[in-house]
Amino acid sequence: MTFNVFDAVQQQNEQMRQQELNKQAAKTAALAALPVIRTISKVLAASLNGETIKDPKGTEQRAKALLDTIGEQSLALYEKLGSVNDKRILPSITGSVTTVLQSLYRSNGEAALDVDVASLLAEGAKLPGIWKDEQVGDDLGSLPFRRTIAMMQSMSPLMAAYQRFDFYQHNNRQQVLSDLQNMLWTTVDKSLQSHPVVAQMAEPEVEMLRRNLLLRSGELLAAAWDNQAEIAKAHIAECTTDERRAYKANGYPIDSVVEEFESAYLMLEQSLDTTLSSQYVLPDADENPSPSPA
Repeated sequence: MTFNVFDAVQQQNEQMRQQELNKQAAKTAALAALPVIRTISKVLAASLNGETIKDPKGTEQRAKALLDTIGEQSLALYEKLGSVNDKRILPSITGSVTTVLQSLYRSNGEAALDVDVASLLAEGAKLPGIWKDEQVGDDLGSLPFRRTIAMMQSMSPLMAAYQRFDFYQHNNRQQVLSDLQNMLWTTVDKSLQSHPVVAQMAEPEVEMLRRNLLLRSGELLAAAWDNQAEIAKAHIAECTTDERRAYKANGYPIDSVVEEFESAYLMLEQSLDTTLSSQYVLPDADENPSPSPA
């Protein structure tokens, strides 16, 4: 059997080209996943309540009703703004509608589903800067620095929730926050490390997904903290004087916070998996055939 240098070069070029196609498809999937992650996480955070651990189906039903309303209001707003032919517009509109409905739903429950958010936002669209989301460049700073910033941002909602009620963990504050921070990082990293589509991504896309997952996970954890804080307060109020003293001296357990977060994150992870898998479509290899050697 003879060695043909042209065949070897062509085979190597084909392999390199296939790798590039894989990266392009993975990048497309990553970009498509970002608005989905943002919307689903906010919906889940609004849908959580004290029964989420015992009745996850109830949370799913509330989340579905809220998602349906977000979809309807987003399309309505899209039409009110002139149905601009730009693929970036609809995700941005959906993000704005989601933010408003999340806040309304958490404070007003199902009554929020009847609010004409599209008209409210359409009127407010005349205000300068209303559509501008904060953008943090993924190409700035070293990888450890960018990860540190992402981790800090993901912990911000939890820090605020901790200030509202600390579960009497004041004597163990640093350890509790450190453990929860490590939990966030490990949970997100496991999702990324185990997904086959992510394995095809270049570093910028992986870190872009990581940052967004960390941000949304932090919001879910803060929502779980707030929900369980109310349950803890009610329980402590019913305890005996000695039991209350013990909780205030030694801290109230936060296992239920972690359980509620894990239940919500599982739903977010499932949405991420569905989006990445459905958006990861390789271009037809015959569209750009490799040149044959002369």
